[in-house]
Amino acid sequence: MNTPYRHLAILAGAACLVACGGSHPVEAPGAPLVMAASVTAADGNVFELSGVVRARQETPLAFRLPGEIRQRLIKAGDRVKAGQVLMLLDPRDVEQQLTAARTQAENAQANRQRLADLRAKNFISQQAYDNAATAAVAAQAAMAQAINATGYTRLTAPAAGILMEVNGEVGQVVAAGQAVATLAYDGDREIEVFVPETRRANLPTQATAHLFAHNATASVTLREIAGAADPLTRTWRARYLLDKDQRDWPLGATASLRLDSGNAATAQLKQVPIAAILDQGHGPTVLAIHDGKAAPAPVQLVRMDTEHAYITTELPVGTQVVALGPHLIKPGQAVKTQ
Repeated sequence: MNTPYRHLAILAGAACLVACGGSHPVEAPGAPLVMAASVTAADGNVFELSGVVRARQETPLAFRLPGEIRQRLIKAGDRVKAGQVLMLLDPRDVEQQLTAARTQAENAQANRQRLADLRAKNFISQQAYDNAATAAVAAQAAMAQAINATGYTRLTAPAAGILMEVNGEVGQVVAAGQAVATLAYDGDREIEVFVPETRRANLPTQATAHLFAHNATASVTLREIAGAADPLTRTWRARYLLDKDQRDWPLGATASLRLDSGNAATAQLKQVPIAAILDQGHGPTVLAIHDGKAAPAPVQLVRMDTEHAYITTELPVGTQVVALGPHLIKPGQAVKTQ
């Protein structure tokens, strides 16, 4: 290479080195920005349960006899009176049974009278007459049953109320005792709720009910609770009786119960967002923020709902904790809160 070109290449390389050397060094990443929330006091004694408004007494209605439904005189939602006819069965079979029973009763009574005359003349034994008398009594009883059965072809309302469901249809053949409608009796109304296992032991007998989508509240009293938990949901069915002034609350409407268990063990509960709880196999903790650094603090998890975790902890109320993504923060790491 010629000397002038060689000198030019050296100068170009030196200029490149000077230009590269003038760049600024890369700075270390700053403290991450985290979402923080405060530890707050939780009213651990007060909780809510959702339920529905039910009638104090709800009865499935059914025919006493099997047969084909001939007439359906009602529909779901109808208000009925006590004794009102709801459905009718085809009466032909029952009428034929009554005719046969009446004939047998007449024949048995005539035979009894005939044998009574023969017994008076001592032509037959006393046992023969007694057998005829017994047969006559049995035939009369069978006829009385057949007469009663004619009334069983009519399904009537046992009390005044509202028909919640009507399942029977014209032409349907039903068995004796098969429910074809459900009647909610007029009168007292209740709130039916399902109590979780954690609340069963200290379930209060008094509560306040709020009717959903209505500006209506009422006091309620525990009337009954199931003796065993539901095998699927592991909850206990409980019914709270409404005051008589709330008998107009619509059946099936959603209602919530606010209950105060009065349990001293939960009176000192605190709450944090559910996402603030971190458990990496050594028990639940939260990352408390002190002097701009996140430090793990052990907590005891009591229960959770859809938004909050209820805990016992030595952290004072107002302490800032990492509310979202604590697993991304290292213990002692500097953080910024928003």
